[in-house]
Amino acid sequence: MMHPLLESALNLLFPQENVCHLCGRWPESGILCEACMKRLHAQRLAHPSLHFRTGVLTVVSRWKHRSVPRNLVHLLKYHSDPQAAALLAEGMTAALAEEEEVLRQAKLIIPIPLHPLREQERGYNQAELLAREISRTTGLPMRTDLLCRTRQTGMLAKMNRDERLAAMRGAFAVASSKDVYGRSILLVDDVFTTGATAQACADALYQAGASAVRLITACRA
Repeated sequence: MMHPLLESALNLLFPQENVCHLCGRWPESGILCEACMKRLHAQRLAHPSLHFRTGVLTVVSRWKHRSVPRNLVHLLKYHSDPQAAALLAEGMTAALAEEEEVLRQAKLIIPIPLHPLREQERGYNQAELLAREISRTTGLPMRTDLLCRTRQTGMLAKMNRDERLAAMRGAFAVASSKDVYGRSILLVDDVFTTGATAQACADALYQAGASAVRLITACRA
């Protein structure tokens, strides 16, 4: 039997689609081995929804932002792993199914956009990959041309919530109010941290006449 460290090293050097995308072991099916899948299930949120009186009315998240879910988001965000996107979106759709009112009222899916320069640098928008999977599964239409980021906001990781809110204020705009007016919008992103980015998106959408704005994410920090 091959030593586990050697097996993992070989899988990193010569990746194969049928190995666990996180540890390199051989899964029975899917992209995660049984051990990683158990760790993924262990990070499911007992209470997937947060409710606010203003701004984004409801935030639905499937997992805590740690362990396997965090690593899957990393694969999605920095390595454009389409199978990671599909697995994360599957969990997000399941969380939405538990929030029947959110799913029933949603009329349009919009992924939170990157600044064009950041998207060009990365080559894709991870929120859009998730949104496409959720749209395909739920049948809800998705638009990527209605909400745009008007300026770069720098790195937010070391800022507190108030600083993030100030940095994000006015950072998004709606391209076509008539396509948003009176509609319940479901925003899609990978991680919910302080909500500053989603709040800035919601502000722009409400200004354009959206009736409600809710957010679905893979993880909650």
